[in-house]
Parts: sequence; structure tokens; C-alpha cells
Amino acid sequence: MPTDSRLHPVFMEPAAGPPSWRLVLRDHLNPAGGERLFRVGLASTRPGAIVWRAGDIAELELPNGQPRSYSISSMPSEGRLDLLVREMKTPDGTLGQGAAWLLHALQPGHDISLRIRSHEPFRAPASEGPVLLIGAGSGLAGLRPHILEAAEGRRPVWLIYGERHSDGDNRLCRELNAWHRDGTLYRFNLALSRTEPGQGTYVQDIVARYAGDLKAFLGGTGTVMTCGSRAMGEAVERALGAVLGPEWIGAAFEDGRYRQALF
Repeated sequence: MPTDSRLHPVFMEPAAGPPSWRLVLRDHLNPAGGERLFRVGLASTRPGAIVWRAGDIAELELPNGQPRSYSISSMPSEGRLDLLVREMKTPDGTLGQGAAWLLHALQPGHDISLRIRSHEPFRAPASEGPVLLIGAGSGLAGLRPHILEAAEGRRPVWLIYGERHSDGDNRLCRELNAWHRDGTLYRFNLALSRTEPGQGTYVQDIVARYAGDLKAFLGGTGTVMTCGSRAMGEAVERALGAVLGPEWIGAAFEDGRYRQALF
């Protein structure tokens, strides 16, 4: 489940609504290779009855009764609750229980039990300033709704996103490039970590490379939000600290303008 490294966790009440949702989509997003990433689309049995905000979490119940939590990667206006699920394997080669069920056992048209939990620590602060979003892999799930929310509020958004392999048929990157072309994203940088040996680039490398641009973009009122692995989040925080200075970072955490959902 996504957690926050600086903000204290809060109890998150489930939103009102039915416990049952239906699997309506399972789309393989990176067919050219690497650990497979899927978009899992769920429709409520009462369309329009469920609402959530960017940053909120879906808690699913597996057939054995165990819960699994995922960042919601869509907005209610899109008509569907989407998750981004990586096909991660354990050291013995088996799939994790959540991925095995969502990506293989569960069939389209079948219902599942799901609750929406509000996640205040990863909701964007009230502001009119620019937004810097940084994530990698399935961490984009927590950031994608913030792109749409910020664009609706006419806040400029710079996204730095990391994937492992170049993939011309990567549906996520196609969507992000389209958003960059139409102005939904002010700026979009893609970091590919597994290209030629010794030539991979990580999201923190992009931060260092465009240090001057980042300082100018964020100014004194910008918001930073990161979503992904804890190692990535810590590396990004160090890189931003070197670029912006410890006083900026400290003030942003204190004001709620630096938010993390790390796992």
C-alpha cells in the first residue's frame, strides 16, 4: 500500500457506496518487453454513485479475504476506476497473490469487493502554483489523476517519469506524449533506466540535468509530488535538495507542498 515518508498516516474512511465493482478492462500497456504492466479497469454497479479525488486509494479484497491497496489512476469523470498493476514475481518465480488474481484469475464481467479510501496525505494542497510530479513504473498510478486535476485548475504540470525499456507501443507513454502536445502537461521528461549497459537514466538524473529549469519552474510556491518505490523517492529527495537547497525542501514539507506516496 502506498505510504508517506514524512506525513503521518491517517485513518481513511471508506467512501459511501456499494462493495461490488466489475472488471471491465485489462490492458497490457508495455507489450514490447520488461516486467508486464497492466491497466485494470473497474466499473461500479451504481455508476455515478462513487466519487474520489486525486491521490485516493482503492482497497480490494482477495478471494482469501486478504486486502490489497492500490493507488487509483483515474478520475471519476473518466467513467471508470483504473489501477496500474505490475506483474511482479517473487524470488521463486511465482506471482504475488494480488497480481495473480487481478491479472490472471479474475475474468471480465466478474464482480469484486472494493472500498475507496480517502488519502489526505497525497491529495494536492490548495494552491495556484506549478506542480512537479515525479514517479516511475506503476508509480504513475498515483500521479496520473493529479495531472488531470491540476490541468482542470489551469496549474502548469511538469512530469518526470521513469520506465525500464524503450517501447514504441507503450500506451502510457503515448498518452503522456499526447498530453504534452495538447498542453495538459507543460513539460514531460521520460527516463529509461535499462537501455544500453551503463547508459540508463533515472528520474533523479533528470532532476540534476535540468536543475536551473526546475528552480525557475517551482519558484517559491511550487508543489512537488512523488510516487513509486521508497528508494526512488529518497533518491529524488536528495537530488531536489541539491538543486533547491535544504531550506526550500524543509519549507515545502512543512507547508504540505512536498508530498510522497512511497512503498
